[in-house]
Amino acid sequence: QRDEELAEQLFSEVIESGNVALEYLGIVKRAATTFSGDVQLTAMAPNGDINVLLGDFTGHGLGSTIGALPMAETFRVMTHKGFTPTEIIAQINRKLYDLLPSNIFLAAAMVTLPANENVAYIWNGGLPDVLVFDGKQCALKSRAPSRHPPLGIMADLLPEQRAAVVQLAP
Repeated sequence: QRDEELAEQLFSEVIESGNVALEYLGIVKRAATTFSGDVQLTAMAPNGDINVLLGDFTGHGLGSTIGALPMAETFRVMTHKGFTPTEIIAQINRKLYDLLPSNIFLAAAMVTLPANENVAYIWNGGLPDVLVFDGKQCALKSRAPSRHPPLGIMADLLPEQRAAVVQLAP
């Protein structure tokens, strides 16, 4: 219990406290236990694009936080420097592959909301389908299934990985 509480404190005070654009995004977190290894990160690129990363580390408690600090730092620093979503995902994957034992990995989805386009770019590696709903009718508009294994399992991303592109209303 103490390890789980420490892990939850680490996530909420260090990792998730740097999230941005929360006035535009609603994040609901309902873990089955005190700390489940789930992480939600947001960061803004220099051009105004918003990157959102939803991840689920294997395991529970303190052990599942091993990769969370370098993953969050990589995500935020690379987003702030203007790297592409694919470059960010590839670097997170390399870091986790080099750092984590083989039984700990990160199922993750990254959504990029461009400042000047009415689309969402969605990359999914190991999570259930990312669902996109119509905001007015609350109807399911699109699904972005996983097309890649979780991060940290393979040294490099599968070649030719592309994000799904979903049209959004203005």
